[in-house]
Amino acid sequence: VAERLAATIRLGEHASRSSIVIGSLVGVAIVDLARVETLKLLEANQLSAEQAGTINKALDRVLTDDPFHTLDSIETERVLMVSWIKGEFRGESAGRELVKLMQSAGADGQDDVEWKLNRLNGEQVAELVDRMSAGYDALIEAWQADDPAAEIAGVERRLIEGEYGILSKYLMPALGNFKKRTVESEQNLTRLRSELAAVEGG
Repeated sequence: VAERLAATIRLGEHASRSSIVIGSLVGVAIVDLARVETLKLLEANQLSAEQAGTINKALDRVLTDDPFHTLDSIETERVLMVSWIKGEFRGESAGRELVKLMQSAGADGQDDVEWKLNRLNGEQVAELVDRMSAGYDALIEAWQADDPAAEIAGVERRLIEGEYGILSKYLMPALGNFKKRTVESEQNLTRLRSELAAVEGG
């Protein structure tokens, strides 16, 4: 049982290496399955010291300076988003084609934002991409702050106010919720580690 749970944790960590936000979230979900099952075994006193140590060792893969590679995923998405839009959407119909593609992908757009984007050419879209990139930079800096929740909230407020352009409103992910989810997971796993260590130490 312990080996299976440890393998599940390692699988979750591996999934989060995709360097995109959805990959990190998949990793969180997989590891949480193992966490919940481990807690049930702990409550039933069904883990030996050796088994607890096996699971605890697997947590080393997750509880790092960047759990679930969350910061790396944001940095990668910024690079991919900037290079993709600038390279793919050019010419007079660039804005219209971008909106069309995002709508087909199920993006939750805003009518006024889509209306404005529809009227933009490739150069104007590229200018908005540069402003959106600045928004990502601000989020990355906020992510590493002493109080990331407050800093991210400030960035999101500025995003809504338009500081990073209308394209950022349309394409930037809701990273405040992403941060909340990953921090919650990290805290839960840290508590689990303490409980496992108690069993491991006898």
